[in-house]
Amino acid sequence: MIYRFQYTAYLNSRFAELGNSVLNSAKAEAKNKIADKTCITIALYRYDNMLFLYCESADNRICAENLLPSLTECLDGNWLAMKNVYYTSVPVSDEYWSRQGKKTRIGRLARLMPGKVNSYVRYHKAIMEEGLFEGEKYLCISLYGNTLFLYSESPAIMTHIRQNLKGESEVINEWRKLNPKSHFDHGFSGESNFITIEEIFSAGREDILNEQYI
Repeated sequence: MIYRFQYTAYLNSRFAELGNSVLNSAKAEAKNKIADKTCITIALYRYDNMLFLYCESADNRICAENLLPSLTECLDGNWLAMKNVYYTSVPVSDEYWSRQGKKTRIGRLARLMPGKVNSYVRYHKAIMEEGLFEGEKYLCISLYGNTLFLYSESPAIMTHIRQNLKGESEVINEWRKLNPKSHFDHGFSGESNFITIEEIFSAGREDILNEQYI
């Protein structure tokens, strides 16, 4: 079984002074964690004074502080675990989850309207439980407060959770009737629901094997 983790953290004033050096150290730490097989994929993104970390590992005890310790002195407090609220595929084995070809790893952010968080989570949980809606294989969405962090990979591979079943998703049709766009704070994201954010670094096992280091 492969586990996926998402974290967020706030940068402090030390980052302005030490930013480049600690990021270079964190890149090296990420590469080493993949090379020694602790992790399968690590990706770090930034928006303003916030960091967002995505990690895959066969170890369900992973914590962000141990992955990238060089960043600790530039954080205002600890890493905060985000709650995974949506995915369209379950990484049940190494063989199923392995990547083929070059992947671009993308981080996106959205903010939900304060009164819409519960509705968003409820319907996305129902879509997953039904398991019929087709989506991107490596996509996952996590939540902290009313902030959504979306991780995906391009080119996308389309799949759905219950691969032994076929049929139209009834839940997604119910969700669409609720006007999904009304759930998002477009004062933050403009006309889009999600915005793409800056990648600090990313790497996967396939990069290390091909010596395409971050």
